Amino acid sequence: MLKDELTIILLLKGRDDFTLRWFEYADATSLPCKIIVADGGHDHGLESLLRKKGFFARLDCKYIKYPFDETIDIYFRKIADALAQVETPYVLLGSNDDFYFADALSASVGFLNNNPEYGCSRGEVWDFSVASRHSGTHVYGDMGPLTKLYFHPTVSGESALERVAEFSLKCHSIFHDVTRTELLKDAFAKLLACGLDNHQFGDLCFSFMIAASGKMHRGDQLYMLHQTHPEMMALTNIVEPFLEWVQEERGETDLALFANCVAGRAIEIDSVDFHHAKSEVLKSFLSKYILNKAITSIENRPIQSFDLSRLILLKIKNAIRRNQFMFRLAIRSVSAWQQLTVKKPGVWKIGALPPSFDEPLQGIQAFLKKEPPLSVPKP
Repeated sequence: MLKDELTIILLLKGRDDFTLRWFEYADATSLPCKIIVADGGHDHGLESLLRKKGFFARLDCKYIKYPFDETIDIYFRKIADALAQVETPYVLLGSNDDFYFADALSASVGFLNNNPEYGCSRGEVWDFSVASRHSGTHVYGDMGPLTKLYFHPTVSGESALERVAEFSLKCHSIFHDVTRTELLKDAFAKLLACGLDNHQFGDLCFSFMIAASGKMHRGDQLYMLHQTHPEMMALTNIVEPFLEWVQEERGETDLALFANCVAGRAIEIDSVDFHHAKSEVLKSFLSKYILNKAITSIENRPIQSFDLSRLILLKIKNAIRRNQFMFRLAIRSVSAWQQLTVKKPGVWKIGALPPSFDEPLQGIQAFLKKEPPLSVPKP
C-alpha cells in the first residue's frame, strides 16, 4: 500500500487557509500515504483546528510544531529534522497550496521500485490560478487556465558527473519529486554541514546532489497542480533575481559551497578525484545552467542569433565576474547555448489537455467551487 511506501512532508509557514484546503482535499480523496506536518509558522491554533475537524483521525498524519522559520538555516534544519522522522522508503516535500494526485504518486513509487538506478520520479506539473469569490483570498473559487510548469525530461546519465552535466541543462527543483528517503536525508545533512544559507542556492544544491546520486525520471501522468497566487513562496521568500547573486559579497562563497557539496556527493558515486569533480561541477553549472538562465531572461527579445550569443556572454560575464577562471571555462563551452531549446509554456483550458487529465482536473474544479470551510482564528 502507498501509505507503507510514501510520506509527504507538508512544510508550513502560515497561509493557514491554504493548509485547511489542503487537508479538506486530502480527506475528501482519502490520500493514501503518510503525512508529516512540519509547521514553522506562528501558532494561531492551526493544530487544534485540524484535530477538531477530524483530519488526524481519518488520515495517517503526524503534526510537529517547529520554531518559526525566521531564517533559511532554521527552515533547512526543520526539513532535516522532519526527514529524520520518515520511516517509509520514499518521501515528497509538499506545499499547502498545491494538489497531488494519488494515481501519479503511486506510479512514481512503482517506477522507483522497479528501477533502483533512479533516485527520484515525478509526472507532469502544471500551474493554475483561482479567481476568488471570497474577499480575494485565492483559496476557493473558479479555476483559471493551466500552463505547463516544467518541460524538463528524464536525466539518465550513467555516472554522477554525467548526470550533473545533463541536469545543468535540464535543471529544475526536485522539491515535489517522489525521492528515495535516504538520498534526501543525506543531501540535507550535507547541505546543513556546508553552511549554505541562500534559499535558491540551497534548493539547487540538494537538487544537484540528488542528480549526482541517481537518475531522475519524468513521467507523463498529471502529477501535481501548482498554484500561482500573491502569497506564493516564489514571491514572498525569493526576492533576489538568481543571476544577481554574485553581485553580493556572498556570491563567490555560495558558489564554492555549492560546488563542494555536489562534488563531494559525486566522488562518493564515481571513482574520481575531488578537485576534478569540483572543476566539472563548476564547468557544467556555469556553462549550462547559468547560460540557460541568461537565454531565458532574454528569450522574448526580437534579436538576431549573433546578438543573442553576445548578450548571453555579457550576462554570464556579469554573473560570474568575480571568478575569472570559471568564466574562461564558461566561454570555452559557450556553444552549449545551441543545445538548448527554450520552450515557452502554452496556455490550455480543460478539454484541450490529454484526455487522461480530464477526470482529476474536473474533480479539482468542483472542489474549488465549494464554500470554504471555517477559517483559522486569527490572534
